[in-house]
Amino acid sequence: MSVAAPARRRAGSPARSRPAVERPAAAAPPRRRSRPRPTRLRAGGVVWLLVVAALLGGIVAVQVEALRANIELGRLNDQAAQLRTNNQNTVANIAYLQNSARIDSFARRAGMVRVVPSAADMLTLGTPRHAAWPGRHTGFATEPRSSGRRSPR
Repeated sequence: MSVAAPARRRAGSPARSRPAVERPAAAAPPRRRSRPRPTRLRAGGVVWLLVVAALLGGIVAVQVEALRANIELGRLNDQAAQLRTNNQNTVANIAYLQNSARIDSFARRAGMVRVVPSAADMLTLGTPRHAAWPGRHTGFATEPRSSGRRSPR
């Protein structure tokens, strides 16, 4: 017994159609009345879309503010570093200016000499100007007034 295989269809050849088999007509199902879909579902979807859009907008706003804060923080850190550098330079300059050897050399160039403590004479000061009020001392010593004229200071 030989079985013949159906011939292959070529790319450009028209397709063979099968003979139409008549089927018995089935009774069509009765049509239902179309009900309008509730618009509440559409309105709910729009509300959810708006809520999600508002949340995303809030997230973007928070991110933008965080970025601005980071930029400001970076600027303030740079400014603080610059101020620290300036303070260190100022402290170094003060230490240089307060150097006793440097001050001595300036004094020698100006003709000043150091005083030997044993050669210094101590001055005795008179009574304070406000001797009547012991709690009130101005810190300035004056000679006792013998006449109405003050001594030059």
